[in-house]
Amino acid sequence: MAEISTDQSDSFNIVRLDTKPPRGLFFDDLEYHGLVNWFRTNAWPATCEGNSRTYLSQTSETAVGFLVLATTNAHLNPVRYPNNRDSLVLLIARLYVCPNNRRQGIGRKAIDFAISVATILNDTVGCRGLVVDANKQAIEFYQRLGFKSLDEAKPERMYFPIPSAF
Repeated sequence: MAEISTDQSDSFNIVRLDTKPPRGLFFDDLEYHGLVNWFRTNAWPATCEGNSRTYLSQTSETAVGFLVLATTNAHLNPVRYPNNRDSLVLLIARLYVCPNNRRQGIGRKAIDFAISVATILNDTVGCRGLVVDANKQAIEFYQRLGFKSLDEAKPERMYFPIPSAF
């Protein structure tokens, strides 16, 4: 695993999963919440094929969550820009924090990391922002972090703009 973020003030790091998936307590927790099959059949194969990147939030002892990022295209504001073509965005395909580790800043740090990746993509290839299809319980979390709904009919489709240098 390649280490991505090391902040001595935090008790966890974000690392890119680029070898074998983790074992042990982390997968036990995923199994309990019904996510291990999704991780094995979606996140891990897409990472191995190069279609996405999976990052683990981990303490010195175990993984406490994961983040899956992929690029995609989205029509960002059809009302304001009706002729706007789809724009390149960074998709948060999945963000998961183990229940025993929630409310410790792990999800916020994962989003901050995703914003930094989107900012680099913006500078290099023109990524317009982050998009997530939030579950109903997470909408407020994303709103607190600055995400806005893309569509009133689908409030769970949320967007975080990355300002362009141009």
